[in-house]
Amino acid sequence: MNTKLILTVIILSIGSALSAQHILTVDVGQIYDNYYKAKEATTKFGSDVEGAQEEIRLMMDDARQLAEQLQEAMAKANNPALSEDARKRSGADAEELHERLRRKETELNNFRQQTEQSLASRRQSIFEFHLDEIKDAVSGVANARGADY
Repeated sequence: MNTKLILTVIILSIGSALSAQHILTVDVGQIYDNYYKAKEATTKFGSDVEGAQEEIRLMMDDARQLAEQLQEAMAKANNPALSEDARKRSGADAEELHERLRRKETELNNFRQQTEQSLASRRQSIFEFHLDEIKDAVSGVANARGADY
């Protein structure tokens, strides 16, 4: 019986301690989506992404032009209507164009990877920076309202 009394007192004291806590909840995702600084940063980041995509597109266009020139040079090198000397020159041009195309593809792939990594890092930094600001503001409001959590 004595243990039942002690157990009852403990349960009642825990219940009263829990009911005394003041807990606030917030939807941080919604706050972030509506935070004006985050919106501005997202807009600027979007324009930076578009700029990087445009640069990649231009590099791809250059590579496409090189590939077309390579095909033309290869066609000339294999054209029996041309003189042997002209075919050799076209073959040498084709080899040089092939090397330039290979370098352009490597450059494009490296640029694309570096850009993706850089943009992902910036996106994460922007998110964390604004999330820290939001957390500080939420903590300030919670403290002002006397919240425990």
